[in-house]
Amino acid sequence: MRPYEAMVVLEPGLADDAMEAVLNRITGAITSQGGEVTHLDRWGKRRLAYEIGGHTEGYYVLIKFQGNPAAAIELDRILRITDPVMRHLIVREYTGRRKSAAAAAQAPAAPATEVAGTAAEAEAKAGAEAGESTGGTGSGAQSK
Repeated sequence: MRPYEAMVVLEPGLADDAMEAVLNRITGAITSQGGEVTHLDRWGKRRLAYEIGGHTEGYYVLIKFQGNPAAAIELDRILRITDPVMRHLIVREYTGRRKSAAAAAQAPAAPATEVAGTAAEAEAKAGAEAGESTGGTGSGAQSK
C-alpha cells in the first residue's frame, strides 16, 4: 500500500452533521477499496486566495491514508461528484527513496580515494586549459 494525502475544501456554510456525513463518505470510499485512513486533520475555515462559486472562505480538511492506486482513483471520483466539495487534491506522499533496493545493491559505491583523485585531476586539467587560453603567459612563456 502507498501513502497518500488528500486536501479537501468544503463549503463553509455546511452544518456540522452534514460535514460529518461528507467526511464519513470520504473515509468510506477509502476503506471500501482496502485503504486505511491514518490521519484526519480539520483545519477549519480559511480565507480562499480567490472566490470559488461565490464563496470567499472554505472549510479545509487534510486526510492522510494508505491505499492502493484504485483507492485514490475511487476517492477522486467520489470527491468530484460530492456537491459540498469545492476543490480537492490527492497526492502520493514522498517516501524519500529514489532507487529500489535491488538497484542500489547492484551499483557499488566508488571509493573515496578515487573520487578525490578524479577531482584533483579535473582541477589540474582546468588550470592547464586556462593557461593555454590566456596566450601562454604562464611559466612556459619566453621573455625577450
